[in-house]
Amino acid sequence: MASTVPRPSKTAEQSFACAFCSKLLEDPKLLPNCLHRFCKKCLDGLIRASPTSTFLCLKCRTEYAIPAEGADGFKTDSLIAEIIASLQEVEPVHQSTQMRPTEEPDVIPNGSANHGRRQRTNSDDTVQYDHWENPERMSNGTIAELHEESRVTIDTIKANKWDVYGIASNNYGTIVLTGQTQSNRSFIVAVDSQGSLLYSRELEGERRTVFPNLLYCDCLSPSRIVTACMSGQIGMFNLHDRSYNSRRMKAIFGTWPSDRYLSSIAVDRARGMILVGAKFRHGSGLELLVFDDHLTYLNTLMLPGVIQYTGDVVVYNDDLLVCDRKMHRAFICTMDPERRNIRSSKELIKPDWPGTSQLSIGGSCFAGGTPYVLWVCKSGDHERRQVVRYTPDGSRILAKQDVDKGAFQMCSSTMDGLEKIHIATLRSGMVYTYAVP
Repeated sequence: MASTVPRPSKTAEQSFACAFCSKLLEDPKLLPNCLHRFCKKCLDGLIRASPTSTFLCLKCRTEYAIPAEGADGFKTDSLIAEIIASLQEVEPVHQSTQMRPTEEPDVIPNGSANHGRRQRTNSDDTVQYDHWENPERMSNGTIAELHEESRVTIDTIKANKWDVYGIASNNYGTIVLTGQTQSNRSFIVAVDSQGSLLYSRELEGERRTVFPNLLYCDCLSPSRIVTACMSGQIGMFNLHDRSYNSRRMKAIFGTWPSDRYLSSIAVDRARGMILVGAKFRHGSGLELLVFDDHLTYLNTLMLPGVIQYTGDVVVYNDDLLVCDRKMHRAFICTMDPERRNIRSSKELIKPDWPGTSQLSIGGSCFAGGTPYVLWVCKSGDHERRQVVRYTPDGSRILAKQDVDKGAFQMCSSTMDGLEKIHIATLRSGMVYTYAVP
């Protein structure tokens, strides 16, 4: 049975698309200098994710100061809003209850065909790809692939439109997600491997701070999840008794500058240590504050000056996998056994996509002894997100796989001797689990 619904043509959708989500603009906001337009909620998310007092336009990299009112401080493009509204009234399309034919496969940047299956995963046209690109085969001539085992929607996160900034999983299949609510509070959500809700809690966070209450997390042990809040708190969530204990940086150090914030958290399970990224808002030095498993401060580990922002950090043996989201680079840094100094650092090569106008970075993890990094590529209005697998030293790319266009954070876990990779989207509440070959 067919129905008539108001919807602009494909040409109109492209002409009035948001510079962030590439969908038809909703409550369009206009940037004054470059004149690029964003949905208000997309611009608000971009502003809240910035660790400084400025942010960059995703289309042209023009820098803007963040107004005190946030996204509301930018002009609403009323004319464009009226045009979109009129298009929705005069350009109806007929939708059938039958599934639309699968679109033609994308073309891989190197020119070869995409032989994977393209599948729709939810109502807002998020797309999941099952193919791998293989710039180089493994030494034994085989091609290693990630195999999707499951995809679940976390209803609590999706319904409340919470933003996910952290994901962790233990060896019993429990997945924990953390982040920020629409009211600038932190949250912790725990689900089982089927996506069934085990626990959900909103945290008050810091009120007197210029930084948002973004909450990051990592798994210290099967029953303990550690957290770090950008506004200046670290905490421990116990999966057994559902207790949560936190400590403010000011209470730990006696003083905590108002322009200093936390940017990441990682655990060294073998030594029972917790490494928390810390940075001054306008400073150049970047530190990892080292704590024991009781949240007692031990020492500070200075990162190389070439790294400006620890958007994501993972520990594997003596190595740190560091994603610099400000400069859009990834590094492997080797620590000394005492976790006091960095012995060496090496930048991972970036994926090469012809015609790329912007390359940014998401989460990362180690699985099977090799690093995986989530890269975001924009070329005009087209965006793709790929998990890239490297050689252990990061010198070569072994494979690239397209994932959900909303993918943002990732982690790894081991269950019954099998390694898994979990990928969480920023806003849609989706979590994908892949088996590592």
